[in-house]
Amino acid sequence: MKQIELSTRRIEALTDGIYAFAMTLLMLSFDVPGTLKGIDPGRFIISQSDRFLNYFTCFALLAIFWMANNRIFHHIKKTDSKHMWLSVITLMFVVFLPFSTSLISQNPDKPAGEFFFALNIFLVSMSSQLAWVYATQGRRLVSEESEEEHLKHGVKVGWVSPVVACLAMATAFIQPVLCSYTYFLIPAIIWLPWFK
Repeated sequence: MKQIELSTRRIEALTDGIYAFAMTLLMLSFDVPGTLKGIDPGRFIISQSDRFLNYFTCFALLAIFWMANNRIFHHIKKTDSKHMWLSVITLMFVVFLPFSTSLISQNPDKPAGEFFFALNIFLVSMSSQLAWVYATQGRRLVSEESEEEHLKHGVKVGWVSPVVACLAMATAFIQPVLCSYTYFLIPAIIWLPWFK
């Protein structure tokens, strides 16, 4: 049975809204003191340093995924039910990221929390990659003007985040304190001259 081709506008609008919602919810990972009376600002900020790192890391990852999604939809000019379901599954995992971030914020340096966060990053990036591969396979949903070289490069770049997330999952059980720093490999690898 042939897939019905649909406009991408609704899925793009839903994606923008969910990314904005997930980024906003990240603030819930911080502890709010009952009163500010007698609180030393310096000590309070230091006590929240792990949470700040987790917040900035997750916010940056969400920004990277959102920007990648915008680049993807520059090439995708139509969608179908399979592609929409793959996109919705990606968004389901995106919405879970504020919870994963709170989990590692409340249980710093615990392997289980770090593993769960890394697994969440893996599921977001892998489902997004599967949607992109589906869309570009046989130029199924992409614009006729899109160059083959750009499409292949997009697929190659799309594998970076799932691979780094797998590395983070392994690091969670070896050295959980280093796990959050693993994600800096994503922009570092993508921006390497030989990777372009």
